[in-house]
Amino acid sequence: MARATVGLVLDRHGLPELTDTAVLLVSELLTNSCRYAPGPASVRLKWADKRLRGSVWDTGALLPQSRSRPEPDADGGRGLTLVDLCADAWGSFALGLARGKVVWFELLSNSPATRDVELAPLRQPSAL
Repeated sequence: MARATVGLVLDRHGLPELTDTAVLLVSELLTNSCRYAPGPASVRLKWADKRLRGSVWDTGALLPQSRSRPEPDADGGRGLTLVDLCADAWGSFALGLARGKVVWFELLSNSPATRDVELAPLRQPSAL
């Protein structure tokens, strides 16, 4: 649901050149959230200064860390590598005890869309 919503929001706001990459990055961050955080998660998108910022909030306390390269036949371990390769910038920060964390990415664009806008606060169910 989040992938389809992100794609629709970006297309409707005239940012189709960012859609595929943003959908991939949101998917990777939400997958990590569902896998490692014990509670709900939400996604936010913001367009300002020709920069799309996507962020995922969850209730997990541990900040993500890139791992060394996974074995070729490993089931996981590539998500943050994809984020690192595809995003113009990314990072994370803790919100304090029992408030969770935010993991974010930024994508730069030369799009003619000029209006700064909060594109979409999306809520993910706590269990997928």
